[in-house]
Amino acid sequence: MFDKTKSRIASAPLDQTREPGAWRRRTLIVRNVKICALIGLVALIGSGASAIITRHATKTHARADTTDAHLYVRTVLPKAGGDDHDIVLPGTLQGQVQTALYARTNGYLLRWTHDIGSVVSRGEVLAEIDTPEVDRQLDQATAKRRQIASEVELASISLRRWEQLGSEGVVSRQDLDEQRARLTQAEANLAAADADIRRLREMQSFKHVVAPFSGVVTERNVNVGDLISAPSSGAASKPVFVLTRTDRLRLYVQVPQVYALAIKPGMPVSVTQAEAPGRVIKAQVQRAAGAINVATRTMQVEIDINDAADGQLLPGAYVQVSVPVGERHVLVLPSNTLLFRPEGVHVAVFSADSRAHLKRIEIGRHYGAEVEVTTGLSDADKVILNPPVTLAENDPVAETDAMRDRPQ
Repeated sequence: MFDKTKSRIASAPLDQTREPGAWRRRTLIVRNVKICALIGLVALIGSGASAIITRHATKTHARADTTDAHLYVRTVLPKAGGDDHDIVLPGTLQGQVQTALYARTNGYLLRWTHDIGSVVSRGEVLAEIDTPEVDRQLDQATAKRRQIASEVELASISLRRWEQLGSEGVVSRQDLDEQRARLTQAEANLAAADADIRRLREMQSFKHVVAPFSGVVTERNVNVGDLISAPSSGAASKPVFVLTRTDRLRLYVQVPQVYALAIKPGMPVSVTQAEAPGRVIKAQVQRAAGAINVATRTMQVEIDINDAADGQLLPGAYVQVSVPVGERHVLVLPSNTLLFRPEGVHVAVFSADSRAHLKRIEIGRHYGAEVEVTTGLSDADKVILNPPVTLAENDPVAETDAMRDRPQ
């Protein structure tokens, strides 16, 4: 019964005349909601429009600021380098003549007479090699020569007899010619045997290792009883001795390409060594290669040192060579002005129109804090110090008045 009563009440129409206050309140609430929604929508549209206008104004202002922005930089003027100066290059001393002495025959080392540091004269015996195989080959060749010599003698006697018979008409001319050819062949075999004996005697003479020139033994690589193999035998061989002439030394120096044209034969140089401070050896350029090594971009220069007999300079020592390169007009810049790009080394120059212009340069000597500029720059160019890596051609720049420097 309760459910039926509830359904009848819910299905009954609202009597607006009976409750005019409730209807009025409901209408007022709906109207207020609509008004609030409209006001919120208008506020939202206004906020979006304001944000768009503000963003556009900010972008326009930033573009204007970017267009008018300048990079404030310090500049420096290149200074002139010295016209007459020397370059110091490293080098290694070598003996005027240095030779590795190899054995020319196979055998065993019987004895050696000089060790490292020994001063020897030309022709002096340094070591003796026992050569039993060569000795036996020489004995065999000598015996074979005696055999061939007897054949020559027999052929000569036979030829004389056949010639006598031939004069009497007993033998034919063909048989006589064969006897002559047999004698000729025997004589040729005898000459070959003599040549073989001379070869073996020369090989036997190589059992003595002698000094080809006067010098100092700087290496000894064998001991008594070692197996000695000649390089021509195909076996691995090592030098028996290394002989060096130390009264005159030779020095090879690699001169950079930028200074190659200034090097001439006969040019005086100074040689110094860290172990002998204050001592300067005067020498001169003997010859220059006359070509640039494509791998190192340097030219090899040979220098002779003639006053090395006092033993103060030793072969193999590291020295420094001061070479006068003569008159060369170069400019000097601080190292912090360089821009390293894939196409080469550049500097940024401050131009009169307040723009940065990149110039490619060639570098000479590097002094650490400063570098030599050989080409690509003039002494009137204002070079930008510490240029940004991203600096490009025609970028706007501004020079600060308080930072205009000239290196001293």
